[in-house]
Amino acid sequence: MAVLFLNGKRLKRMIHASTKWLLANEKVLNDINVFPVPDGDTGTNMGLTLKNIVKSISDAEMGDHLPHVASNVATAALLGARGNSGVILSQIFKGFSEGIGNKKKLNSLDIAYALKKAYEKAYNAISNPIEGTILTVVRDGVNFAYEKAKTEADIIIVIEALLKELKRSLMNTPNLLPILKESGVVDAGAMGFVYIIEGVHMLLTGEEFPEIDIHSDVMKKGKILIGEFFGYCNEFFINGDDLDIDKIRDKLTPLGDSLVLAQADNMLKIHIHSKHPGYIIEECLKHGILTDIKIENMDAQHSEVKRESIKKETVIISIALGEGVKKIFESLGCDFVIKGGQTMNPSVEELNDAVNRFDAQNYILLPNNGNVIFTAEQIKGLNEDKNITIIPTRSVPEGFATLLAYNHEFSIDENIHNMNLSIKAVKTGEITKAVKDTSMNGLKIRKNDIIALYNNTIISTFSDTDTAVIDLIDSMIDEEDELISLFYGEDIEEQQAKKNESRLKKLYNNVEVEVHHGGQPHYSYIISIE
Repeated sequence: MAVLFLNGKRLKRMIHASTKWLLANEKVLNDINVFPVPDGDTGTNMGLTLKNIVKSISDAEMGDHLPHVASNVATAALLGARGNSGVILSQIFKGFSEGIGNKKKLNSLDIAYALKKAYEKAYNAISNPIEGTILTVVRDGVNFAYEKAKTEADIIIVIEALLKELKRSLMNTPNLLPILKESGVVDAGAMGFVYIIEGVHMLLTGEEFPEIDIHSDVMKKGKILIGEFFGYCNEFFINGDDLDIDKIRDKLTPLGDSLVLAQADNMLKIHIHSKHPGYIIEECLKHGILTDIKIENMDAQHSEVKRESIKKETVIISIALGEGVKKIFESLGCDFVIKGGQTMNPSVEELNDAVNRFDAQNYILLPNNGNVIFTAEQIKGLNEDKNITIIPTRSVPEGFATLLAYNHEFSIDENIHNMNLSIKAVKTGEITKAVKDTSMNGLKIRKNDIIALYNNTIISTFSDTDTAVIDLIDSMIDEEDELISLFYGEDIEEQQAKKNESRLKKLYNNVEVEVHHGGQPHYSYIISIE
């Protein structure tokens, strides 16, 4: 049976179908990400963006008026957008909504026209579009579908034509982007869009969908804001024989946030934020004797900080993971730290909420991650009455450098100029584990290899972390460099970090060496050289 029109009710069903099918293939998208590093993967980011849309259109009071539904879809997509793939997807929905205009029903040509507007909106949102990505595939698909719709009234046939061309273009992405060919994959964002259209096609043709929960919470609002929603900071030691760190981690994770565990001999140091310290203490008493217990009310501390920040001319907001990293940002003058970055890209809404907590003349945002910059840039459009500047920091060391360049006695323009310049003066290295097999830059990388990155480029693999640290720094450092800073993660003990500090001081006796607890997950070390 032919389908001759699209209305608001059908658009809602299509969104549900697309979300369900993409989530069913989320792991496939994550697995074909080119970089074998733990980050905010494409499948996760696109899935969370779509789930935010589902949450919005599930409101019973919305009704089925097509322009209203499409507008709400676009808004929800933008606010829920995470990472580059999520933001591009939000622009596609925005363009599609604009292409619909005030029409209550769409025929096949109307749909094709709205899809062309969707592509144009997404393309124009990117300052430097690259061929071989989702933009290429969407362009090829919608142009083909538009020609088909000129002579075909059945929406199913037009969608089939769109899907066929999308898949052809998807398979061509490795020929346009050498890094895809070397890794033996297609573009993940483009493949995600193919799944979205496949979901629509499956709905129209009556295919069955797997059982997928598309209504679960995307992320409880506010959980991303460090020190805000879990009222107490709990720190203490568990003393006992044969402490099972993995079992304790599993028990504590649902009870709070910002969990850090550090083990030495028969002691385990616990750090966790929670609403109910009693639950934490009760659970940990099951595993051993507790000593050096310290519980602080962070809500009271944050209220004091907030009152002071509101009075300031300029508010600086940063994005970071790791309790130690957070504390360093705060000590350098950051007014608010949003929990996010690698493995957990914050949404546009979460960044927007942070900005709107304050009433200041100027706002400076530090993304500190390449996959968060595009997301942060969307905040300016949502707050046109505010003077917001995004400093394009791509790493934690770059974020630290910009804060060191900030001077309260300078004008906002002078500070922005100096902060942007400071990015060029710092070099970033990272040590992590590969999360999958791949090939890159001539390297054969195997899952669980220790990999070293220099300015976000993988330069080598290693069998142990300590060797990786020394070799990476040796490849980064120049004669004019004066300072090496190591920020060790949650999987590194202080004693191990101190040993590396001693080794570096002997190797580079003319360079100052500092070691700090970062507490960041997944990355054993973040290295800064200036």
